[in-house]
Amino acid sequence: MTDRYLPLALNVLGVDKPLPVDVWSDRGLLLLARGQRVQTFEQLRHLVAHRPMLREEDYWRLQAVGQGEGLLRAGTGHALVRAPLVPPAAANMVLEPAQAWPMLHARLSAVLRAPEPETFVERLDDCARFVAALAGRYPDDSLFVLIQMVQDPSQGYSATHALLAALVGELLAEPAGLPQADRDSLRLAALTMNIAMSRLHDALALQKSAPSPVQRADIKAHPEAGRRQLETLWVRDPVWLGLVQDHHETPGGRGYPAGKTDLSMPQRLLHLADVFVARISPRANRGGLSPLTALRNLYLENDPVTQQLGELMVKTLGLYPPGSYVRLRNGETAVVVRRGRRANEPEALAIVNPQGLPIAVPATRDTGSAAHAVVSTVLAETVKVRLDPARILKRA
Repeated sequence: MTDRYLPLALNVLGVDKPLPVDVWSDRGLLLLARGQRVQTFEQLRHLVAHRPMLREEDYWRLQAVGQGEGLLRAGTGHALVRAPLVPPAAANMVLEPAQAWPMLHARLSAVLRAPEPETFVERLDDCARFVAALAGRYPDDSLFVLIQMVQDPSQGYSATHALLAALVGELLAEPAGLPQADRDSLRLAALTMNIAMSRLHDALALQKSAPSPVQRADIKAHPEAGRRQLETLWVRDPVWLGLVQDHHETPGGRGYPAGKTDLSMPQRLLHLADVFVARISPRANRGGLSPLTALRNLYLENDPVTQQLGELMVKTLGLYPPGSYVRLRNGETAVVVRRGRRANEPEALAIVNPQGLPIAVPATRDTGSAAHAVVSTVLAETVKVRLDPARILKRA
């Protein structure tokens, strides 16, 4: 693999200051190794004149352990945006879901807000493949992280919505019998279906009032506007484009923009994933539904095919997906960390005792046992305990 480089922030350089990374020239020549020190101001000026860079792989490794902040040079345009969304394979090995999804969220947010035609398709394809890799390797942990993230709209709701919809679509696509080509297009469409209203999507999640007439018009127009924008970004996959245009169409013909009734399986899966994520996501002006309620509502839809797909969602995600909260028979509140062998028996960690006090060390609970059976769901906004996803997943 050819090394790629990013502009190094000049403030990490200084006389008699150990370097945090290997420093390279813009031609790929090693100037100084990590830990070395610049000896004189003359050497520092010489180093700056060579446009110091750091390897992209080094940047992602440091990001994965929380040491990448401030390494990239300001004022160089979209340095991060121009970088591939997926870290190199070697760096990817250290990125588990608790680190990978927030990182991918930041990259996707940047791409959706400042898309560039010459790199857009490549970077979205990288992003989509990363989603597929995480879904395949860490399905439960990925659901946990994203369902936790979507419960906090201040993080940037549009990108979180897109990532969780892409993950749900990916998990449903194989048992639904979707061919690989359609699965690839579905992933890309889930990530970009709201590209024409990404900023508005974020704003609406934090807005306490109902959408204004202008906002409603933008919402109504965004499927077709999204397709047109993707075409200007050199997207040529007709399935991808069609899915973005039709992601608000419904089998009963009550959707928009065209009121279609004859929907393909990829269209149905994208619509269901989109609706599921929207329903469980809290907004400033309303709470979110529990995943159980959202799944049951989809299961009870009148359309027979939608009912079948609702049943498939229950079998695939479980009645209590990872990241959601439940009340146990002994009075404890627990967070679901794994799907169980049965849809109603997830693996969970107790985080609040029956008296409503936080449990210092979350305890594993077997919900298949009578004492710790799930008796109800708990809405995320009522849980006052802040969770560290990385620590919770390590305990799980």
